[in-house]
Amino acid sequence: MKTIGAVRRHNLELLVKEFGTLEAVAEKGETTSVYLSQVRKQTVDAKTGRPREMGSQIARRLEKGAGKPGGWMDEDHSAAGNVIAVDRAGSVPVISWVQAGNWAQIVDNFQPGDADEWLPCPFKHGPKTYVLEVRGYSMHNPGGDLSFKDGDKIFVDPDREAMHRSLVIARLDDEAEATFKQLLLEGEQKLLQALNPQWPERIIKINGRASLCGVVIGKMESFV
Repeated sequence: MKTIGAVRRHNLELLVKEFGTLEAVAEKGETTSVYLSQVRKQTVDAKTGRPREMGSQIARRLEKGAGKPGGWMDEDHSAAGNVIAVDRAGSVPVISWVQAGNWAQIVDNFQPGDADEWLPCPFKHGPKTYVLEVRGYSMHNPGGDLSFKDGDKIFVDPDREAMHRSLVIARLDDEAEATFKQLLLEGEQKLLQALNPQWPERIIKINGRASLCGVVIGKMESFV
């Protein structure tokens, strides 16, 4: 199912085809072509760190100015009602921790409309790369070289080889959701370590009971 943002972007393209130019559409909606261009390209907002999406107020103004019925911008007008073709070159989906745990099984069937948010990845990455939003403070270590706070967005590449001290996403076999930890390799032993030195059960042994779902290659503001 498409997100409301994807539907509105598709309908914006229909308006551009109808009225000839983005500037003409912007005039109909009493807005600027710069704003609509940012929506079109999903330019990342510097304040929120998220791709620009069309708000309801602009959608209603476009409908009125273009002579469309109320709610037209929020309806799927694609021929087959399938996922629209959106140029997301270099962008990767923001997914849930449950999805991350099963990413190897669902990635081949994943479609643009399956994620509410896509972010441009500034790091060299494979085609299956995704984004997770950090939850909690198990990886928060302000005094260390690496630290991740609640709400940080991290880029994860399932095709990157996990090495000793790599930051990884792993799913324990008896848990539904994945977890974010540092991988430690000690001979044949594999361990997951929280970066927060005060975290309870900071180190978990994972031999035979965990699957690695990718290596963290960076976060929004800086390379890891």
